[in-house]
Amino acid sequence: MNYGDKGYTIGLGYERVDPEYKTHGAYYFNSDLENITVNGATQLFDNKVSISSNVGLQRDNLDNQKMNQMTRWVGAVNLNYTPSDKLNLSSSYSNFQTYTNIRSQFEDINNPNPLVQPNDTLNFSQISRNLNFNTNYVLQATEEKSASLTANLSAQQTTDEQGGEELNSGSMFYNGNFGYVRQWKPSELSFSASMNVSLQEATDMQNLTVGPVLSASKSLFEKQLRLSLSSAVNNSYGNRQLQNTITNCRLSATYSLKEKHNFSFTNAFINRKTRGNEQSEGGISSEYNGTLTYSYQL
Repeated sequence: MNYGDKGYTIGLGYERVDPEYKTHGAYYFNSDLENITVNGATQLFDNKVSISSNVGLQRDNLDNQKMNQMTRWVGAVNLNYTPSDKLNLSSSYSNFQTYTNIRSQFEDINNPNPLVQPNDTLNFSQISRNLNFNTNYVLQATEEKSASLTANLSAQQTTDEQGGEELNSGSMFYNGNFGYVRQWKPSELSFSASMNVSLQEATDMQNLTVGPVLSASKSLFEKQLRLSLSSAVNNSYGNRQLQNTITNCRLSATYSLKEKHNFSFTNAFINRKTRGNEQSEGGISSEYNGTLTYSYQL
């Protein structure tokens, strides 16, 4: 329930999920919780600053069957700052507990078939704290050309569960992306370059993946055909030791015929170079993957 007037919004929220709640086929992992929250939002300094927040109490043991009851403060805050037409800054923080699939951007980068998700999509972790920061700076913006710089940073703390089994708590996930995007509008050509970093830290483990990505796309025949080419090289380190190097190159094409027939083709090449250790030998493997898709829209 919310009430809004000039320049502000205030509200009250209530959420309850019964103990041992289950759905008929859909995945739902939160249960036995109750949230009572108040929220507010406002804009300041000629709408250059936007702030929204949500704070309240969360408790479990709703049917009084547990020996102990957990009651804690939960909250979230979102801040957006636009000092000029060229620069936009935003950040958010939340400690609401929620289940999510922990995946770094490298799983998508190294996926040979973007239409098929990796087979570990049922590995879920409970996020207790989540912090994000995003910024976008426009270098050029005309009717013919545009260019911008982007930076995205996130930090997440997991607590207890993954794949249905309880694990040690306190794992931290850090993700970073720094990119440059340029577009030539009359020729429908775009180019981007980015650097991606993912870091996972636990009690006795540290996994780091880092690498650049280059991509370009071009539209032809009055936007009926679109070609895309991307390439990435990333290194994975375990406890500061190089584990493997993955190089991939992906070419894709989409073609639309009479706005009803859509064809798409993706061809990916992935090369994996694994470094040997005391437990296993290293090696090199290569993989080619091609996918052709047709869809018809009524």
